[in-house]
Amino acid sequence: MLSPPPRNDEGEVLPHDHGDILGTDNIVRRINPTHHVVLDSNRNCLRLSTKAMRPNSGGMSVDHERSILDDGVDALSFVTTPQYTGSVVFTASAARALALRVGYDPIVAEPGNPYHCEVWGPPDRPGKFTTAEQNGLLGACGWYVPIDGVEIA
Repeated sequence: MLSPPPRNDEGEVLPHDHGDILGTDNIVRRINPTHHVVLDSNRNCLRLSTKAMRPNSGGMSVDHERSILDDGVDALSFVTTPQYTGSVVFTASAARALALRVGYDPIVAEPGNPYHCEVWGPPDRPGKFTTAEQNGLLGACGWYVPIDGVEIA
């Protein structure tokens, strides 16, 4: 299990780069086809949108595969829900190579997710990624739970 993340006085996790998350660790991003898949008319295919690699409220929500596996949980099943029918994977080092930070941010409210992490932008814009950063993450991704007929890039 990862060590506790840094928190502010209100108990909220602060954007950080977590030392226990190794560069070789797989980071899983869940994919909602309704929001993350677009028709690419130039290439005549369905593909992931850069929106799939965009932070929502603060950071980009992800899961830490090693923590899931260390607990003996089936990671492929854990990251798949009716809303998130697919997922992609990249290494923490791929995000860090783009000057992004990968930090532990467990969800404690029910139903909870003790494996939840966030990917944040640099300190001056933790909740924003540039288009180059989004494209860089997409380029570093592979399918974890594929969505039939959808290309990554």
